[in-house]
Amino acid sequence: MSRATAWLLAAWSLVALSCTGHIGGSDLERDASLDAATVDAANANGDSGTTYFDGGSFDAGPECMTAPSAEIVATARAWLAASGSERVALEAPLRAYTSCIDSVVHELRPHAFPSVAPGDYFDQTYETPELFEKQGDHHFNFHVPSFYSPDTPIGLVIWMHGGGSHDDTEWSWVMQNMHPWEGGKRCYARPELDEAPYILVVPIAPFGHLLPAGAEAHASRWNVIGADVYLMNIIEEFEHRFNIDTNHVVLAGHSMGGVGAYHQVFRLADRVAAVFTSAGAWNMGPWEALRYTPFYLHHGTDDSYWNSPSDYRWHGTDVAYPRLADEILSGLGIDHVYWEFVGGHGWSDAAEDPLHSGELGWSEFVDGAGGWLADKVRDPYRADVVAVTPRTSYLHGGNFGVEWDETPTPDTMWLTIRRVGSGTIPFDVANNVHDGDYSTHEAWADFSVQHEVENVAGGMIHGHLASGNVVTLTTDNVEELSVWLHPRMVDARLPIHVSVDGVSHDYPCAPTLLDTLRSFERRRDWSMSYQCEVRINVSDHR
Repeated sequence: MSRATAWLLAAWSLVALSCTGHIGGSDLERDASLDAATVDAANANGDSGTTYFDGGSFDAGPECMTAPSAEIVATARAWLAASGSERVALEAPLRAYTSCIDSVVHELRPHAFPSVAPGDYFDQTYETPELFEKQGDHHFNFHVPSFYSPDTPIGLVIWMHGGGSHDDTEWSWVMQNMHPWEGGKRCYARPELDEAPYILVVPIAPFGHLLPAGAEAHASRWNVIGADVYLMNIIEEFEHRFNIDTNHVVLAGHSMGGVGAYHQVFRLADRVAAVFTSAGAWNMGPWEALRYTPFYLHHGTDDSYWNSPSDYRWHGTDVAYPRLADEILSGLGIDHVYWEFVGGHGWSDAAEDPLHSGELGWSEFVDGAGGWLADKVRDPYRADVVAVTPRTSYLHGGNFGVEWDETPTPDTMWLTIRRVGSGTIPFDVANNVHDGDYSTHEAWADFSVQHEVENVAGGMIHGHLASGNVVTLTTDNVEELSVWLHPRMVDARLPIHVSVDGVSHDYPCAPTLLDTLRSFERRRDWSMSYQCEVRINVSDHR
């Protein structure tokens, strides 16, 4: 990010913290501090994917310099804790609350943090009561860097461990990703992260009651149904413990965790700043959905090998999988990195292979405060978004032979797919061709991963937000949708010009605290709490 862009973003953050307005009813004045030349300069020098709109910001008046009333904050908290008819009874004051909304959000989200000594914390449980109730027996380790201060936001790296059993007996794998292995061999995630602006957390993969029915013997638990919610709960837990910058959350994994990373890069594309996968594999996926999610693929050339009928490694995480993913992503023009090193399923030693070591690939990814990861920031107000449902790496449990239906993924940043049509959208498929015979080298080598395309029941939206309150949407098999907006994105006093598949209509955008809370609940991320919903029937644009 350039210095000019950083300054402008900071200025917008201060001013837009309290901005809101209504069509035809507001006498708010434009903030003259952001003139057209300043905005143009920021757009020219800013981050890719970020647009600073030339509509300006608002001066919401001196009343927004004060904290919201305890009553409205309590009502908002009560609504979040309630359900059904109890919520309905609380909605009137939340709907009527239309100014200084972000100041209420500030009170609702964690914002006061205790001092925590740096170092390693092992065998930890959840401190957030509702999360402990859901998964208190799922422990985690974490590392706090020496320079962490509760006054300064810090990123979060979630490392998904490898393994292959089906329960909590994999605690040794969790430990191996937090400190050096026996004999002094390095662990996967460290020491590079020790000097990086992130807290590292290594949770155990879902087991027991968190697994869906039929998956009790599943050997790839980071991509079972609900694993994405489990990971989002980890983020929420650490938001309560530390001053976490939710726009700097990174997901990484090796082996079973690498398989999970291929799955979660689809499902958590809007929640993370970047994803790292190592020694994993994938079955299928809507790769177009990753157009704005940085993805780093990392794999050894000899992940699969055959020495004899009793000394071989199967093709479950063969190097053919990342090679095909790299080919697809390159064909789509999606920015990513593929680091292939000469080595096996584990990481080769940098001293033995200084050119293509697996360790060097991770070092390039992190490299303390530098590296490839340094400029990867999620922007919840980004100008371009791709929404897809379903976001999945398998269909109907066709993953390791376990049968279940994956949950939909209707919400992505400021878009929601509310209803899809009777048609389909294309998914890329990695078709594994092999008969499972490893009795000879010829039989083992008779293996390939072929690229196919499968039509899947689902929908997709490409959304673009431009200056002048213009939203352009291109839909594929979507019948109803919502656009969620924040006064940082549009001038809420004026109509929103929405073009759907080439046909435009104007819509009002009236920010309310109720819409803000509803928006938060879509992904339970306060940084993606937009203040007004524009609901659209695609048929109205035909």
